Amino acid sequence: MKSNVPAEVDTSLTEALGGETAQDIFTTHLNSGKTYDQLAEWHSDHAAWLANDARTPDGKAFAAGYARTADSMLAELRDLEAAGGKPPTAPEAATLRDGTPHADPFLAGRGWQAERGVYVRRAAEPDAGYEIEAA
Repeated sequence: MKSNVPAEVDTSLTEALGGETAQDIFTTHLNSGKTYDQLAEWHSDHAAWLANDARTPDGKAFAAGYARTADSMLAELRDLEAAGGKPPTAPEAATLRDGTPHADPFLAGRGWQAERGVYVRRAAEPDAGYEIEAA
């Protein structure tokens, strides 16, 4: 009897959604004034909860995407703090068009941009002018 379940499940979209969820929550917490230590504790607890409750490949992928993104964002902000910079804030971003890179080159180079009035981190887009020739 043939199974309807694929041998390997593609969970890349679910993992990306976990990352986007982490970005949204992280940005909201940052803009509410939470300290880096509070952010680290909350996201560590939340990532552990997601990982422990994940039962399906999609659930595990979502948890992994969430944890990886939250860890990365926190590390970038700690690096910024160590360099004497300040975290992105909502009032500045509220005046910018969506997609405007952060004014700080350190954060702009890591994908921070204005979106719906707050700064969020998005994966860098490939250069639109770059063309790949087919072989």
